[in-house]
Amino acid sequence: MRWASAVWLLLVTAGSLAPLKVKVQLHTVGSWHNIFHFFAFCLGGLLFLVPAASSRAVVLRAVALALFCAVIEYLEAVVYHNKFEWRDFYLDCFSLSVAWLLSFPVRRLVARAHPAGLRPYG
Repeated sequence: MRWASAVWLLLVTAGSLAPLKVKVQLHTVGSWHNIFHFFAFCLGGLLFLVPAASSRAVVLRAVALALFCAVIEYLEAVVYHNKFEWRDFYLDCFSLSVAWLLSFPVRRLVARAHPAGLRPYG
């Protein structure tokens, strides 16, 4: 799952910093904007939180992901000379919170499927 997390980071960064023309072609602006944010960060949260080795690791990863959200929004503001999009940041953090809640049953399912452990990374 480590490679999937790295791919997710790259795709989210590239998608966030892509020119508006590209975002329009990908339909990530307009009515789909919030839906993309929700699913992207909920999926990312699961990719990072499920394989965490401990509750402490889950918290640290969640905080790191929230900081990543803030950095991405800040970079968008700097690159495109926009205001910091607090609404996007709040939606991203909400999505991470949903992922955190979903990670508990998913971690149990993974533990049942792999009795040797979750095989955490990092």
